[in-house]
Amino acid sequence: HYTAAQQPDKAAAALFKAGQHAFGLGAFEEAQRCFQQALAALEQAPQAAVSKAELFEALGDVALELDQQEAAHTWFQTALREQLDPPRRGMLYFKLSRSLASIEPQRKWDLTQQGLRETAAVPHCLERARILIVLIRSPNPEVSTKAERMAQAVRWGAEALRILRRHQQ
Repeated sequence: HYTAAQQPDKAAAALFKAGQHAFGLGAFEEAQRCFQQALAALEQAPQAAVSKAELFEALGDVALELDQQEAAHTWFQTALREQLDPPRRGMLYFKLSRSLASIEPQRKWDLTQQGLRETAAVPHCLERARILIVLIRSPNPEVSTKAERMAQAVRWGAEALRILRRHQQ
């Protein structure tokens, strides 16, 4: 309705919200269509309530669910260029590291570590806790002994737990 009424700012926000709803229901093709239409509307209204970075990230999330890994990787890279918020940038690096099955383990590790560094600016953000939890289960190419891996996992787990407890209060 907003598109027909030539209100692209409201159309972008409504389509983004519809895409989020569809995504939550597992209707990924519908979510992708909504996000793409929201992006088209956003091109007409740069002052909309939704940002390009949010839309690019949402399109990447949908592409991952649709097993479109290369498209997801491209969307996440595009979102990273637009995103200024450190926790969101951290999450985008994390998503980049997971977006291509063919990515070599060292590159995956480096991207995840960059995500962790990005979240250091806001050390109590939930994005940081999520990355730490995944790192606990990830093989670390920089640590050689089992004892070192276990000690590192304990440190990351303790930090993630502190963050989660802080958010429960």
